[in-house]
Parts: sequence; C-alpha cells; structure tokens
Amino acid sequence: FDTIEKTSSINIPCLIIVGKSDKLTPIKYSEFFHTKIENSDLHIVDGAGHMVMLEKPVEVNTSIKNFFTNRL
Repeated sequence: FDTIEKTSSINIPCLIIVGKSDKLTPIKYSEFFHTKIENSDLHIVDGAGHMVMLEKPVEVNTSIKNFFTNRL
C-alpha cells in the first residue's frame, strides 16, 4: 500500500539518516521525505551506503544523540 500522500501529516520531530552512497534507496528519496515532513532533520553520511548504521556507527549515534539533545 502507498502512504506517501500521508507523510505531510507527520507532525512530530523526525530524523532521516541516509548514506551518501546508498544505491538501494538513493538520497533523492530521503530528500523527498525531508521536504514533506515539516519537522524533520536530514543527515547525509559520507562514505556510507545502505547499511549506514553498520558502516558509520559512531557518526550515526552522534547524529541521533544530537537530534535527541537539540530537538526533543
């Protein structure tokens, strides 16, 4: 089922993390969701692909920590 039209109704803080070299889910999709979700932050991680949390765990954890500290 397609729920893309509902993304603009999301009104809670959201963190979108994507690897810059992600070939399975290209950055353009994360950028799309970032524009549709008003209260979102987008973090593009250099040197990472689709498994960004395994490839760059320190950077991902830092991004999540900063998001919680600054936005929640």
